[in-house]
Amino acid sequence: MKLFGLVSFTTLVLLVSGCQTPRYKEFESVRGGMTKGEVLAAVGGPDRTQRWHGRDRWEYTLYGHPEGDIVREVHFENGKSTYIGPAIKPAISADQQDLMNHQKNRQAELIENANPYLQDTQEIEIQRFTPVEP
Repeated sequence: MKLFGLVSFTTLVLLVSGCQTPRYKEFESVRGGMTKGEVLAAVGGPDRTQRWHGRDRWEYTLYGHPEGDIVREVHFENGKSTYIGPAIKPAISADQQDLMNHQKNRQAELIENANPYLQDTQEIEIQRFTPVEP
């Protein structure tokens, strides 16, 4: 009798796990204008979240996709999805931006050192950029 119960339980577990829809298929139902609750109901919780300037970005890693494992993002503004798609990459890297900031800082220092009274005039605006710590 115990063996029958074990076989029945194992069969039930296999049947239930075999009916699960892949996450990347579930993600296809996510649309613009959906609330966070609707996205959670469709595909579950994100793997990573970020909040910046009042906007939320959720990142999902979709394993087993025919093209290989892919990353998709859902961006929210005012509680509604506004972007669904691949991860958005910045136009330039953080290292490139730091180099540009360093060059602008150096140029401002050279101008300032060449004419210490320049600070009292409105001819040029000296703007200092602080590098972001890693």
